[in-house]
Amino acid sequence: MTLLKENLRYAKLIFFLRDAEEKYKDVKDMLSSDVQKRIKQAMGNVRNASDGFKSNELCFVHGDFHHGNTLVDKKGKIVGFIDLDWCRIGHPLEDLAYTVMMFLRQYTSETIQFNKRHFQKLLKWYNLDQKLLDLFKEYFILYTLYDVYIFKYASNLKNKEFYLNYQLSFLETVSDKF
Repeated sequence: MTLLKENLRYAKLIFFLRDAEEKYKDVKDMLSSDVQKRIKQAMGNVRNASDGFKSNELCFVHGDFHHGNTLVDKKGKIVGFIDLDWCRIGHPLEDLAYTVMMFLRQYTSETIQFNKRHFQKLLKWYNLDQKLLDLFKEYFILYTLYDVYIFKYASNLKNKEFYLNYQLSFLETVSDKF
């Protein structure tokens, strides 16, 4: 592989981290010092892991993958995706982390009631290799951070403060548990 190709590959892999770092800088003042430390740790661990990824470990990453961004036919078969503005080449754990985070949100109270049993059931359902669990948790934390940023700037969202506070409690909870 030429140096140029290697540099392009690396640039694409760290897009997620660069984006997470920018979002972190923007919401940092909203976070406790413990959460800030945990986010920095997650970024470092993802960066270190991505340095060793082989091309056969990478895939198309949607970046906002959840069932609301899929198109299905009359039989329920996925036939396409929408909302592709965060697409890139990356590790499959990125989309899995975002999807699991979406499934864990309940919005039945102002703070998250983390359901460990449901979390473990989702990981089993998606057949997560236990060797990848630690890296999965790092991506999970960073995607939870992403949504803090999103809710901070969701200007037309009804009950914005509720959702922002909920996602902040989510980030606090997972930073402590993971």
